[in-house]
Amino acid sequence: MVYPLVGSFPNPHGDMPEDVKIFYEEARSIASRSPRSAAALLRMAIETLTDNLLGSNKGETLHDNIGILVQRGLPVKIQMAMDSLRVIGNHAVPPLGVIKLGDDKKM
Repeated sequence: MVYPLVGSFPNPHGDMPEDVKIFYEEARSIASRSPRSAAALLRMAIETLTDNLLGSNKGETLHDNIGILVQRGLPVKIQMAMDSLRVIGNHAVPPLGVIKLGDDKKM
């Protein structure tokens, strides 16, 4: 094995909260070996970030939280990225007993 395994994925932003950074760093460390796992972890990072940003004003779902942030001025480009991670991350973790083999690094 060759280290580091992170590859060319960006470092976390300096303002990223520590609890979000944990998910992000783990996703970086496995993205080249397991894109589906990385997508699921990045979805958790986004959920943790939105929970941090909204606190007690958060909605019931990640979809709700992204919508609240949009109402507060979140740029559409960021909303689209968050929604992509939300949807892809949800699909990356299949229902119990189902394995989906078709996803690749491009997805």
